[in-house]
Amino acid sequence: MNGRGATETRRSWHLALFALLAASLLGSLVRGYHDALSARGNDLSIYLDAAQAVHQGESPFEVFGYLYLPVFAVFLAPLAWLPAWLAVGLWQVLSWAALLWSAKGCARLVGGRAASPWIGWFALLATWRLLDSNLSYGQANAFTLAAILASLEAALAGRATRAGIWVGWATAFKILPGILLLVYALQRRWRAFWVGLAAFAVLALLLPSIALGPKLALQTHQEWYAQVMHPFVEAGDALLEGRPNVSGQSLVALAYRNLTDTPLSGSDPSLRGNWVDWDPAKVQLGVRLLILLHGLGLLVVAWRLRAMQRDMALVPLAAWALCTVLLCAPVVHRAHMLWSMLGLVCLAVMVVRFPPSGLRKGLGSALGMSLAGIGLTTSGLIGHGTARWLLGHGVIGWSIEILWLALGVLCWVLPTGTADSVGLASRASAELANRAK
Repeated sequence: MNGRGATETRRSWHLALFALLAASLLGSLVRGYHDALSARGNDLSIYLDAAQAVHQGESPFEVFGYLYLPVFAVFLAPLAWLPAWLAVGLWQVLSWAALLWSAKGCARLVGGRAASPWIGWFALLATWRLLDSNLSYGQANAFTLAAILASLEAALAGRATRAGIWVGWATAFKILPGILLLVYALQRRWRAFWVGLAAFAVLALLLPSIALGPKLALQTHQEWYAQVMHPFVEAGDALLEGRPNVSGQSLVALAYRNLTDTPLSGSDPSLRGNWVDWDPAKVQLGVRLLILLHGLGLLVVAWRLRAMQRDMALVPLAAWALCTVLLCAPVVHRAHMLWSMLGLVCLAVMVVRFPPSGLRKGLGSALGMSLAGIGLTTSGLIGHGTARWLLGHGVIGWSIEILWLALGVLCWVLPTGTADSVGLASRASAELANRAK
C-alpha cells in the first residue's frame, strides 16, 4: 500500500471512531427524550414548562426548578406551540448535532481545517461522560458550547460583529459564556466585545419586555436574583438554609460538601461525605479567596500573552477562561463541564506535538488525571453507588481544576517560544482569515 493509501485508511478509521462515538450518544438522547416526557421529568421538562408559562403570559419562575434568566424561557417559548413529543425530539436531536459540530469545531480551532483526524473523536471520547449527562437531562450546554466556538471561529476570521453576536446570544441563553466577553476585552478585540455586550443587553432586557410586558419582565428579573443569586451572595449559613444541599461541581459546591456537614446529594439528605465540619462562614471566606486567585491567575497570564500574536493566543486563553468560569461560578453541574472540551483538546494536541521534555510529561500526566477523573464517574464502569459517591465529592470538579492548572502552565509558556513548533491555532487563524476574504 502506498503512502497515500495508508493515510486514507487511517483517516477512515478515525472517521469510523467518530461515527461510533456519535452513535453511542444516541442512547443518551433517547433516555433524555423518555425522561422529559415521563411523570418524573428532567431539566428539559422544566425548560418546556417555563416556555409554556411565558406563552401564557406568566412568570417562568412559577415553574419549580427554573434557574435561568427570563430570556431563556422566552427563547424557548415557540416550543410551547408544538406537541410535547415533537418539541422534546427536536431539542434532543439538535442538541446531539450541536455536540458533534462542537467536536469538529474544537478540531478546527486547534489544528485548522487540515487538523489531525484523531482530534474530532478524541473530543467526543474525552467528554463522553459529560455529553451523556447533557443529553440525558436534556440540558442546554450543547447549544452554548457551539455558540462559543462559532464566536471564536468568527473572531479568528476577522468577523468581529459575528463573533460578538454569537457570544451575546450565548450569554443571554446561559450567562456564564459571558467570560468570553472578558477574553475579547483582554485581547483588545473591542468590536467583538461591544457588539457582544450590546447583543446580550438587547436580548436579555428587550425580549422579555416584549414577550411579558415591562412590568412582569422586571418582576421576573427580580425573582431570578432573589431565588438564584441572592443565596450565593449571602453564602455561609444563609446558603445552607435556602438549599437542601449545595449541588454541582464548582469550587463552591466542592468546598461546602467536603468541609461542612451538608448532604452529598439532594435525593438522599442523610448521605454525608465531609472530611471535617467547619463553620460555613469560614468555608465561604476560603472559597472567595480561591475564586479571587483563579481570577487573578487568568488576568496575569492574559497580560503575559500580550507578547504573542493575538490570534495565536486566543484559543488557549479562551479554553482556560472557560475552565475558570466553570470552577468559579456558584452553580455548575457536570453537564455544564462539557465546555472543558476545548481545553482538553488544546492540552492533548500540545502533549502530542511537544518535543520530549519534562514539561510534556507533566502536561501529559495532568491530561491523564483529568480524563480519568471525568471518565470514572460513569455508572456503567464502576456502578451507580460508587459513581454517585465520587460525584458527591466533586471528582469532576477536581478534574477540571487539574485541567485548569495545566492550561495555565501551557498559556504561561506560550510566549517564551517553547510551543513555537506546535503553532497552536496559527493554521486555523490563517485558514479562517483566507476563507473570510
